[in-house]
Amino acid sequence: MKKWLFDLIQNFFVGGAIVASISYLAAFMSPLAGAIWWAFPLSLIPSMYYMHKQGQSNKKISQFVLATTYALGVLFFTTLAIGNFYKEQKTGFWLPLVKGAGIWAILGAIYYAIVKYFNLEGNF
Repeated sequence: MKKWLFDLIQNFFVGGAIVASISYLAAFMSPLAGAIWWAFPLSLIPSMYYMHKQGQSNKKISQFVLATTYALGVLFFTTLAIGNFYKEQKTGFWLPLVKGAGIWAILGAIYYAIVKYFNLEGNF
């Protein structure tokens, strides 16, 4: 098996364990505990480690982390919208997620366009 593939599979299991721990906390302890655990940048760690294992420089890893930091605005408004969509819809599971994915796509495209238009990639 190629090294990059092994590293990617390993990354998949680490990421899955992180998601599982968040899901467990939210379902069986409290939504607040799950949210606080989710707020810790656990999901960045497997991505950063994979980049490191693939020989990416610390500068490139830093660029990824900083770009992620600025993209938190997209995350904030998307999760806010999804939460409100679920509050409005009394039954059903998928429609609020589909609406949220639409909000994410629009906001992500706006974020990408702003970064490209104003040539901000050098800032992170």
